[in-house]
Amino acid sequence: MLTTIEQTILTNLVYNEDYARKVLPFLKVDYFSDKTERVVFEEIQKFVDKYNDLPNQSALEVEIDSR
Repeated sequence: MLTTIEQTILTNLVYNEDYARKVLPFLKVDYFSDKTERVVFEEIQKFVDKYNDLPNQSALEVEIDSR
């Protein structure tokens, strides 16, 4: 399976805190053209804004399922 740069970014936003803290302020939702990737990014960004922490996979799944 081919991994896109967008998928790599999203993976690192969830699993790599140093990366997320450095990169997240510079990312825009417009960078994610795929609807699913856009939703995941929006939820990660919303979670970090609210809790100042990275969501784990379970928290992310709950947020996405509630949309």
